[in-house]
Amino acid sequence: MGHLANYYDEVISCLRPAKGILLFGPGEAKGELKKRSERDKLDLRITRFETSDKMTERQISQKVRRHYLPSGVTLPPGRRSKR
Repeated sequence: MGHLANYYDEVISCLRPAKGILLFGPGEAKGELKKRSERDKLDLRITRFETSDKMTERQISQKVRRHYLPSGVTLPPGRRSKR
């Protein structure tokens, strides 16, 4: 088993307790992660799967907030990213 396979196994083990999974990003890694999640029966928790361009940390945070927070909800100032 290669290093990459070990990496995906580690990621899957971290996702086990998740109730919902937003899987996005550039490249092919998300597809491999989706295959492994199907193998481990976590795929029903994938709430969205999409290809996106390379993003900054701030763009990623905004995308996740938009996906998981109800429309119109904002986080208190202490909960926002400090970047």
